[in-house]
Amino acid sequence: MAEEFAVRHEVTYCLPMSEAELAVLAKACDGQVGPAQLLWAGKKAIGIGCDKLKTAEFISSIGIPAPWTLPATAEVSPLEFPCLFKLRHSAGSKAVFVCKTMGEIHFYRERYPEAVIQEYLPDAEREVTCAVYRSRSGRTEVLQMLRRLVGGFTGWAEVIYEIPVREQCVKIAEALDLFGAINIQLRMTPAGPRIFEINPRLSSTVLMRHLAGYTDVLWMLEEAAGRDFQPKPQTLGTVLVRTQGAAILPLGKQ
Repeated sequence: MAEEFAVRHEVTYCLPMSEAELAVLAKACDGQVGPAQLLWAGKKAIGIGCDKLKTAEFISSIGIPAPWTLPATAEVSPLEFPCLFKLRHSAGSKAVFVCKTMGEIHFYRERYPEAVIQEYLPDAEREVTCAVYRSRSGRTEVLQMLRRLVGGFTGWAEVIYEIPVREQCVKIAEALDLFGAINIQLRMTPAGPRIFEINPRLSSTVLMRHLAGYTDVLWMLEEAAGRDFQPKPQTLGTVLVRTQGAAILPLGKQ
């Protein structure tokens, strides 16, 4: 159906936005949807990033310290409490629970059998979201944003720069053989950054970072058209805020 739509409407590019779309396209396509070129992170990034257990195993396999992560099966117990109980295949902060006892683990496991148990990383105020883009030539751009969540989304962020964070993001991009954009979530700990999630898609901060000069959507389009792109210098300390608007309609226009 997607290929028929692309042919009928002469679609040039296809930009999937959700993990569900990416998972389907990764199985059905190989970079094209009919005549339309896919703008995505590639099958490897999708296969790893859409699975939290595979994500943790991948991060550890390339020598980056990662929070311990175990499948939430009946024979598995967490290494310590408190810990996190997460859906294995999900996006963002949906169905993420802090568990302090085995009773709580059992409770959630009965309701969500496809899940993982993960090390709890404290200090939510030290959570960093990183937009990562790797070009055809292998150049990697990273925008680090110290963030605060509002309703499960980034509501406030400040542009920062930490060398260990950049090094880990670049290492992941290279190991994924990435061409395109991903989003990496981590928390800063006394032992250094600890990455707990790789989102193989454009995140909800895409407009915020676009306004800050990190225009990864435009970079993808430029490269898809065979042109190079020139990133703008990042300004440390830039504050990004998600806003909500409101409007009043004139009488008779409702």
